[in-house]
Amino acid sequence: MHQDADHTARLYQEIPDLTAEAMLVRGLTALHVLGGVPRARRDLAEAARTIRYDTGVIITASAADIARVHLEAGRPGQACDAVEGALRHLERTGGWGVGPEVVPTAVEALCGSGQATRAHRIVADFDAGTADRDAPAARVALTVCRALLAEEERRLDRAVLLPTEAEAEWRRLGRPFDAARTAEARGRCLLPDPEAGERDASERRQAAVRTIQGVIEQYQRLGARWDVARCHRLLRRHDIVTTRRRGRLGYGDQLSPREQEVARLVVQGRANRDIAESLVLSNRTVEHHVARIMRKLNVSSRTDIAVAGHGDGVAGR
Repeated sequence: MHQDADHTARLYQEIPDLTAEAMLVRGLTALHVLGGVPRARRDLAEAARTIRYDTGVIITASAADIARVHLEAGRPGQACDAVEGALRHLERTGGWGVGPEVVPTAVEALCGSGQATRAHRIVADFDAGTADRDAPAARVALTVCRALLAEEERRLDRAVLLPTEAEAEWRRLGRPFDAARTAEARGRCLLPDPEAGERDASERRQAAVRTIQGVIEQYQRLGARWDVARCHRLLRRHDIVTTRRRGRLGYGDQLSPREQEVARLVVQGRANRDIAESLVLSNRTVEHHVARIMRKLNVSSRTDIAVAGHGDGVAGR
């Protein structure tokens, strides 16, 4: 799909809206399938700039995914900046029918940056703007928004219940990626509340692990590598190590699968920060991976990795 979108974007450059649609698809696949964050951000931003007569889908969808990159990197303020233009577009035009593409992400960004009051107002406007329309996706997205508001207010029982309902509705509407993302939010809310009792915390932890592991399997079936990595990072942040471990010592002087991914990006000339964003890792973790790769390949610089690893086919020695 990424190659098809790239071909279309190059072939129909004289038709701005068709080019913008292709750039949107290229950007979305670059992010979720290929894990190429910098490339995705460029394409998504360019798609929004290229359109001429779009009804709002490209504006909202591109803004939402740029915001998700910032949210995962711990930059809720920049995520708010990313969705601001799309929100103004919806408020100005009243085109809330395309709200499902961006409003839930906007609510998450606003809550994360301490703007819960505005988040509530956006949800109220979204509700009012779609109440008299035949817009089932908007009603499901509203449920997701209310779950996010409940999570912000630490009403965790409601924050778990609402995504369960929304996930089933997304599947009924044939939107498995939205269903997986909603289930991911439910799993996040199931993670133990520090103020909960020990037994309750243990039960919540087990439920969270089961839920998020199920979401990982859903993302894997969809080919969403970036989202799989995000879920693994969520588990690591809560000191949860799944049973699917490969045994780091078993690779000896061979590159592990993760090291191969990092090496491939190094060969492409990517900086550590870009690699960290693409693989949903910390900068420090990428630094450690690069150091191990250089040691295993017996090279003294990043530029030598391509030679020692035979280009893009880096696979160890």
